[in-house]
Amino acid sequence: MKKYKTDTSYLIDKIFYLFIYIGLLSFLIYKVNDSEIILMGGLLIISILALIIARYFWRYAYFNFTENSLEVLYGISKRTTIINYSDITEFQHISGFKQTCVNCIKFKHYGVSNRKIKCTTVAPSAEFIDFVKWLKTKNNNIEFFFFPSDSQMKSAFDKEFK
Repeated sequence: MKKYKTDTSYLIDKIFYLFIYIGLLSFLIYKVNDSEIILMGGLLIISILALIIARYFWRYAYFNFTENSLEVLYGISKRTTIINYSDITEFQHISGFKQTCVNCIKFKHYGVSNRKIKCTTVAPSAEFIDFVKWLKTKNNNIEFFFFPSDSQMKSAFDKEFK
C-alpha cells in the first residue's frame, strides 16, 4: 500500500505575506514618526498581524492516511486528532491558477456536526485518481467535489468514475 501524507504548508505563504506587511508597516512607522496616533495605530495593527501569524502557526498540521483512519498531528500543540474514514462525508479538491492545490475534508465530529480541515493536496495530479480509488475502498459514501468545476482533475475523475 502506498503511504499518503500531507500537511498544511499552504499556510506558509500566508505567514510570509503577513511578515512582509509587518515589515512594511514597521518601516512606515519608523519613517513617519511625527504623530503619536500613527505610532499607536501602527503598533495595534502590528499586534493584530502577529496574533494572526500565531493562529496560523497553531493551525499547522501533518496528515497521515493510515489503514484504519486519518491521523492529524498539530505541530505546535502536539495534539492528535484521529478521524475514521467512515466519518468523512465530503472531500474537495480546490485548484487555482499558479498556486498550491488545496484539499478540504469535511467530517462528522463525534457523529454530530460537520467540521472541516484543509491541507495541501494529498497526491500530485497524476496520482490523485489512485488516491481517490484508495479512499473509496475505505468509505464509498464520500462525496467528491472539484473547484473550479471545469478543472482537469474533475474531468479525470468523471472519466474514471462516471
